[in-house]
Amino acid sequence: MKRLLPIAIFVLVLAGCSSSPAETSTTPTATPTAEALPAVSIKTTCGLLFGSNVDGPAADGVDIVNRAAADLMTVSDSEISTVIAGLRTASKNADVDLVPYINAQTDLLQQLLDAKATGSASVDFSDYKAASLELLNQCERFL
Repeated sequence: MKRLLPIAIFVLVLAGCSSSPAETSTTPTATPTAEALPAVSIKTTCGLLFGSNVDGPAADGVDIVNRAAADLMTVSDSEISTVIAGLRTASKNADVDLVPYINAQTDLLQQLLDAKATGSASVDFSDYKAASLELLNQCERFL
């Protein structure tokens, strides 16, 4: 029953958000602000990074880096871009202690994308490895 309560609340909120033209209010509506949501917990951040089956953007990034270290051309631009987007999404409201490590992963993946575009083969994986190990260390208890 406890699992159904959040779903029921969500449905009620959605139902309250819809209105027919006759029900519309003449009072001004609030405009969205540029303020971001507050940071989420480490557990939530880890869930966003690693997914429920270790299939989130952090895990996908490790796969990409492993393949790229052997042969950069085995990784597509769209794969890298998708993982970068996933990491940026996770970083947006991530626990502040994890943000530098997520950003280090994103930076290296962007370097890989740039290297593919320019034909450069000079990419240093040491920061990525350190960041990934720290994220794994912080998130291990939640995986």
